[in-house]
Amino acid sequence: MHGFLSAVAYYLVYLVLLPVTILGYVTWVGGAILRGRGSGISGTAQGPLFARYFEHRLGVREDEAAARVMLALPGVPPLGLKLFTWPMILGHSITGYVPKTFRYPYTDEIAPQVVAAARMTFFDAEVELLTA
Repeated sequence: MHGFLSAVAYYLVYLVLLPVTILGYVTWVGGAILRGRGSGISGTAQGPLFARYFEHRLGVREDEAAARVMLALPGVPPLGLKLFTWPMILGHSITGYVPKTFRYPYTDEIAPQVVAAARMTFFDAEVELLTA
C-alpha cells in the first residue's frame, strides 16, 4: 500500500486499538508520576527521548542507545510503554506507513540551505561562548 491508502489503513488499525493505546498511556504516565518523583529524571526530557525510541522501533532511525535508555529509566513502566506503542507499531508493520511526526529526517519540507544556515548560526554562537 502506498500514500493515502496506507495512511487510511494505518489510522483504521490505530483507531480500533485506541483503547490499548489509552490503557498504555495511563499506565505509562501513572507509573512515571508514582515512581518518577525523586528519581532525578526530567519528564520533559522524556519527550525527545521517546521520539528517538519510537523512530528506532519503526525502523526509520537506528538508535539502539535511545531504545535502551528509554526502557531503563526508573520512572518508565515497560508495560505501559509497550501498550502505548504497540498499536502504532502494528499499524506500521501492516501498512508500512510512518506518521509524519516520526519521519526522519525532519527536513522534508525545509530547504537544505535553511537547515545549513541554522546549523552554522548555532555553531558560531557555540564557538563564541567557548572562546569568551
